[in-house]
Amino acid sequence: MPAFLSSESLPQGLRVLLGGSFDPVHGAHAALADAVQRSCREAELVWVPAAQSPFKSDAPQASDEDRCAMLEALLQSRPGESLDCRELSRPAPSYCLDTVLSMQAEDPQRSLALALGADAFAGITRWRGASELLDRVILLVAPRLGLPAPQAAVQGYPQACVHRLEMPPVELSSTSIRADLVRGMDPGRAALPLPVFQAIRHRGLYGWKD
Repeated sequence: MPAFLSSESLPQGLRVLLGGSFDPVHGAHAALADAVQRSCREAELVWVPAAQSPFKSDAPQASDEDRCAMLEALLQSRPGESLDCRELSRPAPSYCLDTVLSMQAEDPQRSLALALGADAFAGITRWRGASELLDRVILLVAPRLGLPAPQAAVQGYPQACVHRLEMPPVELSSTSIRADLVRGMDPGRAALPLPVFQAIRHRGLYGWKD
């Protein structure tokens, strides 16, 4: 059976990877990062923008440079968190296992975790190299409305170590946020943290015009 970890049993000093398209980075991503910081003692949280998800047919609408600029703006108000753009230097699509292997080669003694929503977690056994990935990382899973408990996704993978993050579900869609911006509508601070909205305005992203 997979192992389900309490906050007390999580290793101290985890390096936690939070990956995604971040097109744009929004309030649900920030809420997930906040939940990681509450659950993990002395964690290092690393934001990892993907070149392109293997489960999405379209490339991100914002350029790599613009997505990194939005993340950098957000991280100015989030001390102790960092940005790692290694996936942008590899050909698309981006595979999580490649990133995990490269990070473990750099620091073999450091425990790694992945922070992700229950929607992404529900399909994790379809990820490339899923069995090896589950051997190598702890999964920190945020709840989503209407989705089953985390243990349902990893039956048959006894090596999986899963921690359910305690946080209210945050239902935000990058697609709907971009649609608001195209219409010249401010999605609000719950959807777009102020530093991110300011970066979007400054760079004129998603058709925004002041």
